[in-house]
Amino acid sequence: MTEIIIKHDLQGFNEIIEDWSQLSKNQGHHFTHSPFWYQANIEHYPEHATDCFFVCGYQDKILTFVLPLEKKSIANKNLGLYYLQLFYPNEMGVSDITSSKGLNVDWAAVIKAIKKAFPLAIFLRLQNILDDSHANNNGLAALSSYKKTSHKPCYLDFQNGYEAFLEQYSTKFKRNLRRLVKKATAKGELKLDCVSQADHLDEAFTDFLDSEDSGWKGEAGSSVKKLEQLQKYYRHFVETYGRIGECQINLLKLDDEVIASQFCLKSKDTLYLLKIGFSDKHGDISPGQLLIDQLVQKGEQTQQFSRIHFVTDYQWMYRWKPSAQNAFLAYIPMN
Repeated sequence: MTEIIIKHDLQGFNEIIEDWSQLSKNQGHHFTHSPFWYQANIEHYPEHATDCFFVCGYQDKILTFVLPLEKKSIANKNLGLYYLQLFYPNEMGVSDITSSKGLNVDWAAVIKAIKKAFPLAIFLRLQNILDDSHANNNGLAALSSYKKTSHKPCYLDFQNGYEAFLEQYSTKFKRNLRRLVKKATAKGELKLDCVSQADHLDEAFTDFLDSEDSGWKGEAGSSVKKLEQLQKYYRHFVETYGRIGECQINLLKLDDEVIASQFCLKSKDTLYLLKIGFSDKHGDISPGQLLIDQLVQKGEQTQQFSRIHFVTDYQWMYRWKPSAQNAFLAYIPMN
């Protein structure tokens, strides 16, 4: 029998973070399955976490699932009308629960327990969950009375190696890629550093900050380096995901100059790109495109990752003809 316990706010989160980390390590395949994703927001954007809570399922005292939720008012807060949704502490457009694979949960009983704790909740909103999300695979989304696609996050899969990956592209595309590489190497040595060792991440993060700040984001004041709170937020990922080997910073260098960079979180064989930066002054060699090309080759060489996930559906990568997942909204009535 499943025991359902609801933990509230920062105090409740701290009571489950150790067990949640173990559950994520054993069962997670996405960065949203880790408690560190939520911890960064709770600690650095506490105003977003005042109404968050965590529905936990235990079997024989072992944590088997966590639903991170938040309370959202409808119209005027004084009316007392509200709904619940997946706690959404990010700008990346994805959410999920964390649960054991193949877990047989009586989700109707879980919803009943949530309704008892929040009797005036109108519905539960599962926003931007993926086709392969725990919420979808383990049956929670099946309770929904309404679903709709919200967007289509893109990714590149190269599990069969670099040459097989390139076969899908036109002769013109490959010729242009070779031209960019030749033009870049005429300027200097082209080298990609993929940094994931905890003791090297601080230095790589500094290089990433400078790289992202060197472009239009720096000029607009919207780079991570320019926004102190946002910088602390991303440094939290360096310290937490980095400690477990799931933070990776990619730096494409021309001689000793970083011309493109990526801040990634890694899960299983997938690199999730959260932030990118590139040098405007080297725009003639498309450093962002060169970095993708070099990264696919690095994945084949190291066998440490075989998928690059863009998390969102950015327009700039469409020339790579990425595959796409469905992200969708699901609504579960609470009556």
